[in-house]
Amino acid sequence: MAILSPDTWQFICAHRTEDVRTLALQARKYPQVDMAAAVVQIAGWQIAEKKVPLWAQTEGVQYPAHLSMEQCSSEITARYKASWLQGDTMTDLTGGLGVDCSFLARNFRKVDYVERQEVLCELARHNFPLLGLPQVTVHCADGVEYLQKMEPVDCLFLDPARRDSQGGKSSGYCRLRTRCAETGTVAGRERTHGGGETFAHARHLFFPAGVEIHPSDSCSSCE
Repeated sequence: MAILSPDTWQFICAHRTEDVRTLALQARKYPQVDMAAAVVQIAGWQIAEKKVPLWAQTEGVQYPAHLSMEQCSSEITARYKASWLQGDTMTDLTGGLGVDCSFLARNFRKVDYVERQEVLCELARHNFPLLGLPQVTVHCADGVEYLQKMEPVDCLFLDPARRDSQGGKSSGYCRLRTRCAETGTVAGRERTHGGGETFAHARHLFFPAGVEIHPSDSCSSCE
């Protein structure tokens, strides 16, 4: 995550409603401004203003490149998911930008955010305190590997990106799809050629489709 100078922050605040393509062409007029970083932040704020208003209204929140902003949940969707869940502990195994986590976390005492992209983890470490979420701990790790080692929690949340940086279907979606174990716990399962491997469990599992799965339910594997 880039450390923005006061001049760059001032420029972002003064020009965040303007066209980013026009601003990018004016870099020579503002030699004291990191224009490349400013344009990323302005473009992110413009998306957040419509998609995640709470973030746009919070001073100091920083944003990633365009793809992560396009793929992140909207505030309306995140608030709906949060209305279904509450408890003591939660783990978000597919943290992403952290929009879902930022709303879900308000219903839990202790939250672990897991994301394998370091740049998104750096942003999460910066943004969560600004959003009033000191109970969230950020882990830069692969969700499947983290799941193998984690302690049981009240809720596991999974909503992996459907597309990778090239626009193709992400393999992470299938790796993190889960099925319910017959033992009465909700177990994660990684699809492999040799079958699956059962990982840690939770009382409740929240799937990408927004359906809460309880231990007595069953669900199909990712095909």
